[in-house]
Amino acid sequence: MAAADLRAELTCSVCREIYTNPVTLPCGHNFCQACIEKTWDWQEEIEEDPSCPECRRGYRKRPELERNLRLRNIAERFLPGDRKCSLHYNYLEYYCPEDGACVCVSCCLVGEHRGHRVEPLSEASEKKKEKLREVLEKLSPEREETEGQIQRLQERRREVERHSYPTSLPAGESGSHWTMRPDACPFMS
Repeated sequence: MAAADLRAELTCSVCREIYTNPVTLPCGHNFCQACIEKTWDWQEEIEEDPSCPECRRGYRKRPELERNLRLRNIAERFLPGDRKCSLHYNYLEYYCPEDGACVCVSCCLVGEHRGHRVEPLSEASEKKKEKLREVLEKLSPEREETEGQIQRLQERRREVERHSYPTSLPAGESGSHWTMRPDACPFMS
């Protein structure tokens, strides 16, 4: 996926910025927590029921907002420069494997990751890179084998086409039907 496409996927449709503290509505759409709360405050002022700005699905009352930790983590990685926690504004120095999120020291001590096993971001990054290297090593021979099979199948198809000729179709039928000359194809001997 190109960087522009990724940026579009990580952009809040309300503020048009990369997500900050993204939350997911019951309809599945994501917004910055502050953006959806401001939208609902405005809807409340004009005496409208809260609704999703994307699909306009209405709710009788404000639905429970579900934090989207994975989306937040991806959005934070996409942002340029030093990465800081969007809750505490500290540098992201740790990784929480339980939630798959980069976290700051405050998240570890008093935040939503308190009590979770965390590891330094540099160590977690090296572990992930090593796992990816192992996966690539395993996939490389499989890919080569698959490419070889594709080439053999394409060659076989060309061979069959060389030894085939079209047949006439009954009136009203369409399509391409081929009949094999049994004496001309080595696969039919």
